This record gives sequence, structure tokens and C-alpha cells, in this order.
Amino acid sequence: MSYKPVLVFDFDGTISDSVMVMIGIINELAGKYGFKNINDVGLAEFRKMGTEKMIEALEIPSGFLNKVMEGIGQELSNKADVIKPVKGMAELLKTLKQRGYRLLIVTTNKKENVEKLINNYQMAYFDGIYPDAGLHGKSGSLLSLIRDNGVAGSGVVYIGDETRDIEAGKACGCKTMAVAWGLNGKEALETKNPDWVVDNPMDILEVFQ
Repeated sequence: MSYKPVLVFDFDGTISDSVMVMIGIINELAGKYGFKNINDVGLAEFRKMGTEKMIEALEIPSGFLNKVMEGIGQELSNKADVIKPVKGMAELLKTLKQRGYRLLIVTTNKKENVEKLINNYQMAYFDGIYPDAGLHGKSGSLLSLIRDNGVAGSGVVYIGDETRDIEAGKACGCKTMAVAWGLNGKEALETKNPDWVVDNPMDILEVFQ
């Protein structure tokens, strides 16, 4: 790549190894709000679905969706101390920073949770964090990031583990990279035609030399 795009990372499931924690939280909330448990669907089948299909499969009533998202966010905050980064992430971020890339985060998570992880694991390589994006709010956060940093959408790569990350990036004119170690599996991610799909963090270094 002859130029250095701005690299924007999702957080949960991309930087943080929080997928199994999140699945446990969803299963707990299923009992509270009366929708299907992920075990009822089957985890392997669940990961083949995109984000919207996951919501449909769990039969989450539309009136409870915001409450469920709030519950996930609150429980992720409660469990922030036990969540670790994805293996190899610290080395990846350090190398990208050494290669001169600008690194930012767009996430639905809270800023304090992001800062806790990146500071605890010596990964404070980011030039900015755009938190609290909401279930369908990542495109708005990306547009704010593009404006604040004076770059074109085409000069940004959004890196995430869900189909909605790819959709948000494309909606803003960004290039997109899907990571196959998070919530949505490779099969689901490829249906959205990201520019790249990678299987582990070190694969990212092959793309961004």
C-alpha cells in the first residue's frame, strides 16, 4: 500500500477478547427478558449469522432491544477487569504505530472500559476514542472521526468483527477489514464483501506494511 490510511478499530471482539463474556451476558439477559438463549440456537450456527440475523434468531422483542443493549453495556463494564486483549493484539498495535499509522477506535463500549484495557496491557497507541456509538450508530461516529481528523472516507480503514462494522464503514466511504476471531464468523462476514478478511492479528501486518 503506497499511502498510509487511518486505521480505525472496533473494540469488543476485535481488540478485546470479550466474545465469550458477551455470549454469557446475552444468555443471562435471555432469562431476564424472555428471549431465546444462544445455546438454543447453537453457537456455531449463531456465529454464521450477521448481527441483524442474530437478533432475529434470538427473537428479541423490538421493544426490549434498547434495554438488552444497555444491559450488555452495563455488564461489560462490570466485567471489564476480567476481559483481556486478543492474543497478539499488543504486538500488532505497537508494530503499526512504529510503521507510522494513525490508530483510532470507534465502539459501542464506554470510554473508561476501553482505556482500562489499553492502559492495563500497554496498548495506549491510539490517537482518539469514539465511544458509546449504539447498535446502529457506528456510521455516525465514523463520520465524526472523518470530520475531526480532516481525512476522506476513502483514506480510512474500519476494522471490526461484525457485519454491522462492515456496513458502517461502507456507508461512510471507508475501506473495511473484517476479523474472523470475533462475534460474527468468517462465513457471515464475507457476505458483506469487506476489502479484506483476516484470520489472526498478524495477518493485518501483511496488509499494512
